[in-house]
Amino acid sequence: MRIGILGLFLLILFVAGCATMPAEKVGDIKDKIIKANTGINSFKFKSTNELAVSKGNETLQMVVDVEGLMDRSAKKMKVTGNVDMGKMKMPVETYADGQFVYSNTMGKWVKMKMKQDMFEAQDQSKYLIEFLRSSEIKAEEAEVDGRKVYKVKVTPDKEALLDLVRKNSPVPLQSKLKAGDFVKDVEITYFINKENFIAEKADIKYSLDLDGTLMKTVTKYEMFDVDKPVDIALPEAAKDAIDYEDFQKQMMEQIAAQQANLPVQNQNISLNEQEAMIGNNTPVAQE
Repeated sequence: MRIGILGLFLLILFVAGCATMPAEKVGDIKDKIIKANTGINSFKFKSTNELAVSKGNETLQMVVDVEGLMDRSAKKMKVTGNVDMGKMKMPVETYADGQFVYSNTMGKWVKMKMKQDMFEAQDQSKYLIEFLRSSEIKAEEAEVDGRKVYKVKVTPDKEALLDLVRKNSPVPLQSKLKAGDFVKDVEITYFINKENFIAEKADIKYSLDLDGTLMKTVTKYEMFDVDKPVDIALPEAAKDAIDYEDFQKQMMEQIAAQQANLPVQNQNISLNEQEAMIGNNTPVAQE
């Protein structure tokens, strides 16, 4: 399962509210947030993403905990962390460099050519701007980690949210799909630095009902060291990466070979069981 890193991700923590601001001041804050976050070239980030996908009696849960660097002007990105799927755990190491994404997947470096919008799809702060431009917001002063901030609650346009989900979905979604058909609950809160109006933290929760498959997502995101130099260098081993299509073919062959060795009555296995089989053959990450 490919997870738009960050994909699909945005975040955070503790809040203490004050009185809601007048509409005129909220509008001024909104304009300043859009302006401040539009011109950012580089930053570091941390993200925690919790995903639960349920259908019938089967539930797949996943926690993706990552940190990374982004250089927009050079179209480079580095993401490292861990994916925890219960029975299956694996490290994350992904780079974007020009037209390609390189991932250390199950002990092998795999590369995939980026679609025109893939880099932007991983740029979570970009969606802050899109959501603010198309949404109504409420703002109040609050305190987070001992600092005064603006706590901004966004009521997003559901079609804008659908566009984000479509770009980050591990499986294609119908282009004619309407957000109102399956977008259920949505909560988006940003925590804005009062001095420079940078969206330093965010918390996003939403749930989708995709034809009987329920997906719940909670993403927490933190952005820091904005417009400070970042060093993103592709590892030497990644330069010999195999194409994603070839890697996918190898994995399907591995699953087919394992199924062929099972008793006939056990060959119709579930998604969770297939992932457990793959996990049992995952190389242990070297320290």
